Amino acid sequence: MELSSDDVLQGGGQGTMNVGLLERHFHIKLPNAIDLPHPDLTALVALVTTKPWITSTLVVDRAVSKEFARLVFKLFRINISPVSETLEPRAPGSVPVLSYSGGVDSVAASQVLPSGIPHVHFKRIDHDKIRDRAPHVMTEAIADVVSETGKRGYEVHIVETDLEHICHPYPTLPHWFAITVGVLLMADELDAGAIALGGTLETFYMDMGRKWTGEGGKGLEPLSEIVGLPFIRPMLGITEIGTMQIASASNLGDIARSCVLGTRAKPCGVCVKCVRKILTSAAISDSKKVPSELMLLRQEDPGIKALETELPLYMQAQLEYSLSRIKELPKPLEKLYTRLGEPEQAQTTWMERYYLSAINRSVPAPWRESVLTNILKYLPLMDDEHLKDAVSWDRTK
Repeated sequence: MELSSDDVLQGGGQGTMNVGLLERHFHIKLPNAIDLPHPDLTALVALVTTKPWITSTLVVDRAVSKEFARLVFKLFRINISPVSETLEPRAPGSVPVLSYSGGVDSVAASQVLPSGIPHVHFKRIDHDKIRDRAPHVMTEAIADVVSETGKRGYEVHIVETDLEHICHPYPTLPHWFAITVGVLLMADELDAGAIALGGTLETFYMDMGRKWTGEGGKGLEPLSEIVGLPFIRPMLGITEIGTMQIASASNLGDIARSCVLGTRAKPCGVCVKCVRKILTSAAISDSKKVPSELMLLRQEDPGIKALETELPLYMQAQLEYSLSRIKELPKPLEKLYTRLGEPEQAQTTWMERYYLSAINRSVPAPWRESVLTNILKYLPLMDDEHLKDAVSWDRTK
């Protein structure tokens, strides 16, 4: 990328985070040679990989459709050029393509989507000019999960990129949607008609388990739609409790890995994500006993320290669900259970159910019926009482 005089070296990126720019070139390596994608697709890749540093103008190498250019300006006040007066926006294909992380939520999404769809994985690789500032991140461990997914009969494509290395702080992305650059660039090749993501109910209807906030805004969805890739988010009406239940029924459930720390062979077991996932797994099991790895947790472990911060906690609803169901908690988690007010099981049973209102918002019409049918194989619907408990959830008071 070449910056113009009014561009910046630090600007708004993921969420509310400011993202700095350390290097002006990066690579995206596709698994096989493809024909040039529709110009609007490559322009969208350019936008989401450079967005924090663009002030008013984005010049790309091929002319985009006027509809795409108008929408970019409407959403971001960015003029994109050149623009073709004759190019039609990309027409949708016929197949949902899953942006696949290999984690629990992603595996659950794969389980309820149509069988045989492509799974495209975003893999971090080294940058030729920037040292790896997070060698403890086990990129290859996640790649192993994705590789095993392919061996089990799923269609898998791994897209390699050093994009995260040009950003500061590291690891982060210029825009969260940059995780889908592989799907965007391969969309024509894969006949993609929707881009599937694993986002859960907590990410959209709740403030990450702290409070029910209701339906969120559309964000980047209009741009995704105009390139023929409407979002399909089958987990949007399902909590992390439900995704764990669905993933455990999947052929991939035993290899799903959300933690990027630890070793190549196994997760670290002591970060807050590991603690939460292990708790959830134990809570939905028949025995409801704490796994041995949690019994070894110490007060100084990062997962415990993260749970000692100011209330409400990140994903507090999920923690209350699990802690209220598990027998003989280790001392650090018993302390947390007390600090959260010794929650009762009845307060969180809604988290085991599907929020039906999400289906129209989260799944485009061609796949809505089949996805809902698949979800209901694993989870019942929320009734009026469960819905009342969900929408009144608020731990910020």
